This record gives sequence, structure tokens and C-alpha cells, in this order.
Amino acid sequence: MSFAVIGVIAGEFIPADEGLGYHSMTSTQQFGPTGLFAALVITAVLMVLGSALIGIFEKRALKWQR
Repeated sequence: MSFAVIGVIAGEFIPADEGLGYHSMTSTQQFGPTGLFAALVITAVLMVLGSALIGIFEKRALKWQR
């Protein structure tokens, strides 16, 4: 899950006109550390929440394996 989120954001660096990857790339080019830090925090939160959701679904779907 976390690699998929990073891949999507990295894919937005060049061709996108909006999105988290575009925001982090423009903040980097304009030397805006606050914008880049915000993008990194949002990315980290998305990865943690995504991993937690997958863990919950996995526990419910695989109850028979306990």
C-alpha cells in the first residue's frame, strides 16, 4: 500500500497540473519548505491510514486462519 501511494505521487511530479505530487514539486522548485513539509506529512498520514485499513480488512477477511 505504501509503495503504491509513493508511486502515484511520484507519477504526478511532471505531467500533473494539480495533486500532491504537483504541489510538492512546485514547493521544491520555489524553495518553499512549508509546502514540501506539508506534502510529506500528508503522504505519511495517507500511508499509515491505508496500512491500518488494509490490516482491518485483512483481519475480518481471514478470521478463519486464527
